Formats: sequence, structure tokens, C-alpha cells
Amino acid sequence: MNVNQLSGLLRSVFFFLGFCPGLVVTLSFISGDEQGRVNLLYLLILFVFLPVCGILISGLALFLPWGKGVVGWLLELPFWPQQWQRQMYAIPGGRIRRAVLFYLAQILAVSLGLGCLVAFFVVLLLNDVSFVWRSTFLEAADLLPALSLLALPWSYWQAAQPSLELLQLSQDYRLGSQGSNALVLGQWWKYALAAQVTYNLIPRALMLCIAHFVFWNSQRPEQPLDSQSQERRLSRNSVPVTGELAPIVRELQGPYVLLNWAAAPDSVIDHVRALLGQPMAVENKSADSDTEVAAVFTRDTKTVVLVKSWEPPLGELADCLQQRPSPGMVMPLDWNESEVSEVRELHLAEWRRFCSTIEGWAVLLPVTQ
Repeated sequence: MNVNQLSGLLRSVFFFLGFCPGLVVTLSFISGDEQGRVNLLYLLILFVFLPVCGILISGLALFLPWGKGVVGWLLELPFWPQQWQRQMYAIPGGRIRRAVLFYLAQILAVSLGLGCLVAFFVVLLLNDVSFVWRSTFLEAADLLPALSLLALPWSYWQAAQPSLELLQLSQDYRLGSQGSNALVLGQWWKYALAAQVTYNLIPRALMLCIAHFVFWNSQRPEQPLDSQSQERRLSRNSVPVTGELAPIVRELQGPYVLLNWAAAPDSVIDHVRALLGQPMAVENKSADSDTEVAAVFTRDTKTVVLVKSWEPPLGELADCLQQRPSPGMVMPLDWNESEVSEVRELHLAEWRRFCSTIEGWAVLLPVTQ
């Protein structure tokens, strides 16, 4: 499964992850109180304020590397199938990963807006909704300029424009009686519909088009580099392939420090403890973080680096291992949600070739594995 296939699969998943909460949240907002009254100001927060803030944050995310974002954290939740997680971890970092996350974020936002719209129409179709507003400080004359400003994009739709009379009729007091005609109060649905289409769905659809372009552009091969630049890039981001294979260590004698490069869960760490004994320390380090690991290598003991066997070794790991002044061992493991599996011969050979390029390093593969 490549990046395109993975993003296509997640596209459907993230659509439902956005659509269902949008449906539920809007239903809870627009159902109103026991008399069917809905606070118009709450709907403006839901349909205008929050979407505009989200769009601004998404726009800045195109230029500012703010880490994983909401989608990145969602992808790390433990309920995803193990095969999906492996494919997601295999997505290259930098430009491609940011493009995938940005693309999925826009799908999530668009589906959220569609869920809101569907719920809005369902409630309007099946119930008589009365739109009112309440405020201790604001009067109808104070609120009209702000609502009229928001309504400028659909100024051609006169029926969806606010008016002072409509605001006065729809102002609600908790201790007072509302004697206005329910048909008058229901006229706000046009304004609410225009607001969510204008400030949520249309901008998000445009952002989705931009994200789609950025994603497909990230799949294009980069411009060829001159030989000197290409050599520098290869030495930094890739591992040279040789015909030699590093030795396999079947037993570990003496104390050791475990470097959890794979960001493995506790169940896998417990498996390592069962095979090798209790480590002197467990240091967590993932390939996507900038955590300093030099302190691990300064300990006067053996170092075992836990890696995912199915992920190809990268130059960042090679640079890290070369900081080790004395011999260490790389321990590739293959696991899923329920158990640790046997390492495949193809993966084992790749890690042996990798360790052969770094002096003093071997592959640790206990007999009982």
C-alpha cells in the first residue's frame, strides 16, 4: 500500500469521523429548549466563529510547521488497525507527511460542515424551530450592525438579511412572555443557512481543493540535483547498501540500556524484558522527534536499540548510532495489537546490511524470539 492508497483509505474514514460529530453537535444545538427555542448567537458561534478560526489556523499550517496537528494525534490513537499504523509510519517525513496531514485535515473539516448542514435541514424539516437571542448587555440596535456586516456576502438574498424589527421581535427574556408569532421567529433559518454555507462550507471546499493540489504536488519527484548535492543528501537521508551482513547476536550478557527508537508500546517493552531481562534504563526516542539521545550512549554499558523491523533504516538512525563510542546492538521486532511476531528474513537481512555500515554494531535476535 503506497501513500496514495493509504490516503484514499483514510479519506473515507476521516469523512465519517467529521460527519458524525457535526451531525450530533448540530442536532444538540438546534433542538433548542423544551419550547423549541434556539439561541441565534450560539448558532453564530458554531457556524461562523469556530469555522473562521479553523480556516485561519489551517491557512497558517501551510506555511508554519506546527507539528502533527489534530490529524496527526488522531492517527496515533491505538484503535487503528496495525497494518494501517505501519503504513502511516512508513510515510516519509517532511513535505509528503505534511501534505497528507493537511489533506486529511481538510476532509475532516468539510465532512464536519456537511454533517452540520444535514442536521440543520433535518431539524427544520421535522420541527418548528423558533430562533431567539438573549443578552444582558446588547440591544437589538447594537446587534444589527454586526449581523448586517456578516450578511454582506449574500446581500442579493433579501429574505436572509437581518432587520431591526426582526431582531426586536426575536429578543427573548427568560422571565418574560414571548408573544411574537412563531412564523416570524422561524425566518432566521435563512440567515443561519447562508452563514454556514458562506463561512464554513465554501471556504473549506476551497481549502480542500488547495490541499488536494498540495498533496498531489508532493508526490511529484523532486528536481534532479547536481552530483555533489545529491551525494550530500544521500549521505544524510539514506543508508548505503553493501553486500556484507552484520553478525547476529543470540544472547545478551550483562546489563544493558534500552533505547526505544520505535516508540513501541508497553506490551512490547515487557516482551523485551522477558527476553533480555530488566534493563538499567529505558530511554524513549522516536524517529520523528528531536530528543537528544547522546546521553544514552555515554553510559558505561551495552546499548540495545529497539526498532520496527518492517520500517527501512534511515540515515538519521545511522547518524545516531555513530555517536556510540563502544559496541551496541539493534533489536528489530515485528508486532501487532495482540502479539510480537517473528521477524521476516527479508527485514532481518536489511537490518544486517544496515548494521554492517556502522563499526561495532550488530543485530540482536534472541533464540527464544
